[in-house]
Amino acid sequence: MGGAAAGEIASHLATEAFLGYLTSSNANDHDTSNGNGNGHTVSTPPERLCAAIFSANQAVYQQSRHSSKLA
Repeated sequence: MGGAAAGEIASHLATEAFLGYLTSSNANDHDTSNGNGNGHTVSTPPERLCAAIFSANQAVYQQSRHSSKLA
């Protein structure tokens, strides 16, 4: 996903997912997994930042897999 046709969509989606993760009550309560399936609790600011980046990446990746027009 990206390029001229979908770059703006990808950047918007990534921004929304990133900010959504950081502002969610789970992230603020430190009671969430980092998304890699190992059940690790995200507790430090660097871990929450990495988890937010992972969330943004997953959002863009999943959207690209579901829409051939955006791939």
